[in-house]
Amino acid sequence: MNIKANWSHSIPLTDGSAEGVIFWADTELVPNKFGCYCFCNLHGKTINIIYIGKATNLRKRLEQQFRNNVKLMMALKNFGNGTRLLLYCELEGKSKEKLKVLETQLIKTAVVNGHALLNVH
Repeated sequence: MNIKANWSHSIPLTDGSAEGVIFWADTELVPNKFGCYCFCNLHGKTINIIYIGKATNLRKRLEQQFRNNVKLMMALKNFGNGTRLLLYCELEGKSKEKLKVLETQLIKTAVVNGHALLNVH
């Protein structure tokens, strides 16, 4: 299976109090397309991945995460020093099967590299 995805530049998370949430990001920068996303913490040159997810509409899903996933947002808030970031990649095409494979491989790679993901038990 050939999977192609294009990663964006990181988007810093900001105080979300104006939106009535813990964190927010400029979701207008995110396309309404298939893809995967990571919530991370950058401290010095070290990136700690906290959560990896997938979406058939990245912008909509990320807005849902900011508004509804209090557990994730509190984990980001309590992570410690550093800058909270959002990373996402846009999947070429609209295959739910490829999207699931991409998410699964990203999670496996993160776990093997020592990231304690909130969504892996």
